[in-house]
Amino acid sequence: MWQSAEKGLPSNLLLALGACDKDAFPNIHRLLLIACTLPINLAIIAVHYPERFEVD
Repeated sequence: MWQSAEKGLPSNLLLALGACDKDAFPNIHRLLLIACTLPINLAIIAVHYPERFEVD
C-alpha cells in the first residue's frame, strides 16, 4: 500500500487511516487515528474556552 505510485496516495487523514493496514502497520495506524481526532478536540476546547482563543 505505502509503496504504491504517488497518484494513489490518500488526499486526507481519514482516507489514509482507511488505507492503512492495522495489522501490518499498528504504530502508523495509531498515529493516523490520533491525528484524525486532534482537530476535533482542539475545536471543542476553543468552544468551551473562547476567551483563550481568538476566532477570526
